[in-house]
Amino acid sequence: MRSALVYLLAVAALAWSAAPASAITADEVINKAVDAYLNLQSYSYTNNKEGLDTFAKKQASKMQETNKGLADSAGVKVEEKKTTGADKMTYAMYNIKFAKPYILQMQILRLDLAPDLVLKGKFTYNAAKDPKTWWAKLEVTPTPLKRSVKKDDASGFLTMGWDSFLLDLQNFAANGKVKYAGIAKALGVDCHVLEITFPDWNKFKPITPDFAKFKIPADIQHLVKENMADPIEKKYSSVKYWITAKDFHVIQVEKYRNGKFYWRDTITKIKINSLTKDDFSAK
Repeated sequence: MRSALVYLLAVAALAWSAAPASAITADEVINKAVDAYLNLQSYSYTNNKEGLDTFAKKQASKMQETNKGLADSAGVKVEEKKTTGADKMTYAMYNIKFAKPYILQMQILRLDLAPDLVLKGKFTYNAAKDPKTWWAKLEVTPTPLKRSVKKDDASGFLTMGWDSFLLDLQNFAANGKVKYAGIAKALGVDCHVLEITFPDWNKFKPITPDFAKFKIPADIQHLVKENMADPIEKKYSSVKYWITAKDFHVIQVEKYRNGKFYWRDTITKIKINSLTKDDFSAK
């Protein structure tokens, strides 16, 4: 009897020592990811986008106004690329830079739905200097073109910072079922994996982001709100996030519709807290 008891205690002790000291929850991963972002002073990365162009016609239609306005200001003609709206792969690649208090810059390296006019163009929004204006420097223009935040559609550029992934995550988590799926590698890095499913899209209610916490300028807050409502049309069956285990940065997001792959964002070539004002030159 005594030997059996000793054996059971030994097994229990072995099981306890093999178990992780503290399992992290999905909520803890989300909170740590938000805190990690809020503690950044500056960052830059390359954002690769790939997925099905199911909604390409609508997106391209929205972009045409932006492209036409830029072409008119630059004094050139623009040839829009045709889209089918069919489920075929489309690709995009951007360089993104950001520094506090709020300067955001995007350079388009590839964008299948856009005309060549905007390729390699740099788009800059310095809210601390002028919250009502963004600038577009195209290869065909000697100087940046002045654009209005209110009147000139920026085709999503004004809300393309790293914070957008976290705001989406909070939005999805508030409306879906979040599962912590363990540790897995993404882009060769150990990551916490979160999987979010959506049982009833009829009950999806977009959140109102904490604009003060994320220090999002008042002039673009309406655009962020529009982004929060965007998933209602797409009705994802699930969304997966890869968040680095070491630093809690979002580096990959995948979205699925009807259980099938729809869209992927990957974040590479990350630089943290090393940018200066010279890095935001439009040249």
